[in-house]
Amino acid sequence: MPELPPAGWYENPDGTLGTLRYWDGSDWAAESVRYKAPLRPDRADRLPVPARQEGSPWGMYKADLKWSANALRRDPLLAVITIATFVALEFTFRMGHRPNGWLIFFAFAAELYLAGFVGLQRVWFLRKLRNVSFSAREYWTMPWRFFGQFFRLSVLISIISIPVFIPLIVTTLPPPGTRSTDTTPFPTSVRILLFAWSFLGDVLLTFVIPALSLNVRSARDAIRLGWRTMKRTWPVNAWYLFTPGLTLFALSALLPQSVIPIGLALAIGVVSGLLGLWFKGAVVAFYVRSVPPASIDGSLDVRDKSLLS
Repeated sequence: MPELPPAGWYENPDGTLGTLRYWDGSDWAAESVRYKAPLRPDRADRLPVPARQEGSPWGMYKADLKWSANALRRDPLLAVITIATFVALEFTFRMGHRPNGWLIFFAFAAELYLAGFVGLQRVWFLRKLRNVSFSAREYWTMPWRFFGQFFRLSVLISIISIPVFIPLIVTTLPPPGTRSTDTTPFPTSVRILLFAWSFLGDVLLTFVIPALSLNVRSARDAIRLGWRTMKRTWPVNAWYLFTPGLTLFALSALLPQSVIPIGLALAIGVVSGLLGLWFKGAVVAFYVRSVPPASIDGSLDVRDKSLLS
């Protein structure tokens, strides 16, 4: 457990904007107060790590969801960019059967951009927690700065997933003599296994992504810090771990994307994207109450190495 900050007034840990709560050095006071002037940068940059989270887990989760929704409502540009990127990629994939060099280049560039965009989303929510502005230019520059570390994380996840996907590939190969144009649906057992593996991955990465965005640059250190945070805050973190994955998987399973019209596919994708952003904001609010971010500008190096031990 990192050393706790000294007693004093700090930003409300439940994410309510414009309020302060007193920290006595080991626990939070029951009441909070409102303030009009913004906190000084040195004070706003310190966020205590309480020995225990205050209130019921569901009450905290609702408060964090409310804060996340308010942040996105007041500054919707992140949501607009997220949705626009998804719509552009959806049209690109729908037109994939038409060979086009520019189309292939755009899809490749968009995928590279999105690799680091997940880090930008976490920094954006951290900035909102600290009342620090996010410039329009950073929507373009920050994902490229995050690209390397998130690419390494995806490679590491792919390696870990090999023992799962090789049996799936072998199971779904067409029988000898079957024409390559013939298609058969995945067996129910395969679909259940895919869902279970995807859901487990979503849960295990809940705090790994914020760790890689806000604290460390190494994918392995992010996994260690994220899993350590998950273990240390259990069972208070249960709503943050399970609700996003279950909600988004249930929404994506409404209809097979391959047989629905593009309009409905876009509608489902937009709703999924907005819900995903909403949940991410709540997760970041919870995460920064448990792990002091290394910087409001994105991951540097974790200052307290005991967090990784």
